[in-house]
Amino acid sequence: MENTLEKTLYLSEHPRLRIRRDGPSIWVEHAGQAGRRVPARLVRRVLIRGNVALDAGSLMLFADRGVPITLVRRDGTPSAVIVPFAVTSPRRAMRQRGILEDRRKREQFCAWLEAWERGRQIALVARLAPHVVIRWKREGFRREDYDAVLEQHLDQPVADSGERAFVAGLLFEFVLSELAAEGWDPQIGIRQLAGPLGFAHDLTEALAPEVDRVWVETVARSRAPVATSFTLIREFERARPRLTKLLRSMLRQYERLLWEP
Repeated sequence: MENTLEKTLYLSEHPRLRIRRDGPSIWVEHAGQAGRRVPARLVRRVLIRGNVALDAGSLMLFADRGVPITLVRRDGTPSAVIVPFAVTSPRRAMRQRGILEDRRKREQFCAWLEAWERGRQIALVARLAPHVVIRWKREGFRREDYDAVLEQHLDQPVADSGERAFVAGLLFEFVLSELAAEGWDPQIGIRQLAGPLGFAHDLTEALAPEVDRVWVETVARSRAPVATSFTLIREFERARPRLTKLLRSMLRQYERLLWEP
């Protein structure tokens, strides 16, 4: 199975599916169907679910163009992300590392990330249950209060949800591609100091309520309690202009804060 959703190439495991590089494109073959050429220039991100047969040349084609590739398990949860070696701005990277050497500055950035996450939580709950937000603004709220609103709206548990994890993987890949495009070092985290790609994880967590919004809107549109990976990707693509605006706004704020004394 193969689909292109705007600029996302989605490849799903099938015993008769074969993909190979053909110059600046990939050639997709499915037994019993006419082959299809997909120019790499049209693709912004790639998702591969399960065991898909494709050559290393196809992977290198996307890597050379700065396109991240997400590997997804059969159950829909992300397993790994293949990213190209990013060319970062040395001046920006130096400023990013400076946060880690200044305790006051790091605390300021941690608070900034938390403010973004809570702001997006309030924005989503205001759409789902406006009366709850009125109470929250008066009394405050906790993470479990936010999850409780989601569970009530979706009528299902949100902890360990494969659908939620799948959309979070899409968002993480999206964040990585934006960081690479702007020359930020995705490795220099603020809250996420251990492990690779800390900054990308930080931004993804701050925008995590947008994952929930995509999930909620997918369920609403499909009118089904369980959303398929294809419908989740389609809803994510619908949300991409909004996500692009939010993330770029975050990065502009981040840059201003970096250069403040």
